[in-house]
Amino acid sequence: EWITHTGFEEIGHARILVEGSLHTLGIVPVFKSDPRHEQKILRIFQRYDLFETWPDVRMFAYLMDGAAGQQLSEFKQGPYLPWTRDIERIEEEEAGHTKEGELGIREWAERPDGLAELQSSLDKWIELVLDVFGSLDTQSHELSSRKLPRYLKYRLKQQGNNASREQFKAHIKSFLIDEIGLTSPLL
Repeated sequence: EWITHTGFEEIGHARILVEGSLHTLGIVPVFKSDPRHEQKILRIFQRYDLFETWPDVRMFAYLMDGAAGQQLSEFKQGPYLPWTRDIERIEEEEAGHTKEGELGIREWAERPDGLAELQSSLDKWIELVLDVFGSLDTQSHELSSRKLPRYLKYRLKQQGNNASREQFKAHIKSFLIDEIGLTSPLL
């Protein structure tokens, strides 16, 4: 139930932007122009079989909402006040989800088999989460993103997707690898 609720919150975040600041700039997010995208987001959260363990739930919350937080922190630096207000509303919820995931990971790491279970969850989710910043196999995602030039032009985004991904990887590496003791070739 918590997982599905979170999925609907994620769709709600996009709706805040669509009905607010993005609308005034004439930007139509992919989920609005292609309803299949909204269904893809919800499908992740409705696939309970993907969340086989409690570490899966906590790791997903930490990683996915952390990735959203990385992007939101950059977005809210823009000069367009309606955009900034929308982003701040969304960022508060994402920070809560990320913190919940972090606390769950810390607690689970103390259990006898906790690190092994957390490692399995990290392996399961890391590639999917890094794809939030653009496909891992695309060397120059900046060139393939149709909306990035407009985001940069209006300074709604301060840097390209690859740079954002690298910052996020450094952040989660300091917690998951350096502090908790997990490993990942993707970090």
